[in-house]
Amino acid sequence: PTAIWLQMSCMAARYGLPPDVKKDFDNRYKAAIERPPTSQTAGRLARFFARLMASQVNYTGRATQERLFVKYLRRAEPLPWAERDLCDVCQFLWMLPKDQDLRNGFITHGVNQFPDCPQLQLLAGELEMDRGPFACNFRTARFHMQRALQLARDSRRAEDERIVERAQQVLALLDGTERTMPCFTFRDDDEEFDDDDEEFDDDEFDDDDDD
Repeated sequence: PTAIWLQMSCMAARYGLPPDVKKDFDNRYKAAIERPPTSQTAGRLARFFARLMASQVNYTGRATQERLFVKYLRRAEPLPWAERDLCDVCQFLWMLPKDQDLRNGFITHGVNQFPDCPQLQLLAGELEMDRGPFACNFRTARFHMQRALQLARDSRRAEDERIVERAQQVLALLDGTERTMPCFTFRDDDEEFDDDDEEFDDDEFDDDDDD
């Protein structure tokens, strides 16, 4: 019922129903979303909000409803998730510019729980790339993108075609970066250096000439 009250509130706002009707749906949504989280409800709400964001639909009260959903997700992390629901939640959080810690935690949890999900592998790779050229671990990003590409190709599902396309784009970007700017692909933790490899003799720099 939580997702139903959300959809009814949205429709009431978009079709200009009387304010007291929308307020009733709003209150029902607020009450329902305080209940213990479930994978199914989280997935349904994530899919609905993602569609609103993709189509740029806005209405009075949407920001509050979205904020309540994010609070709901903070209570939902330890759930026994269904793969599709967790994928949709991660995709929703990826579309949300704020709450990056929550987003990162869900994606990391998701790819660990469902390592054979191409969408989660793609998001894990995107997450690593999102760290920027100086913080990104290029080998980790490449691993997730290659895994996403392989899984999406093997699935042969129409909805995974976009994953194939995106993974290929990122892998091409990684290839280009490694060729043209290898310093960006180097990480301090890739190699160990011995501080004692080179020793300098301070005496070599002494000036023996007395003026």
